[in-house]
Amino acid sequence: MKIKIFSDHEPSKVEKAVNNFLSKHAPIKKIAFSTSLKDMDEMVNGNDEKLFYSVMIVYDD
Repeated sequence: MKIKIFSDHEPSKVEKAVNNFLSKHAPIKKIAFSTSLKDMDEMVNGNDEKLFYSVMIVYDD
């Protein structure tokens, strides 16, 4: 069993990457979604926080 995680602040990029991955790997055991709010660059003050989208896929190889 393997785990693959996709994460980005643009949901369309995550969706495209996940769909591409799913079309090439089967069977899928579990898919989990999460979001988190964090700075793009925590070292630079004043950067806006962004919502990050993550998808975890558990699959057999």
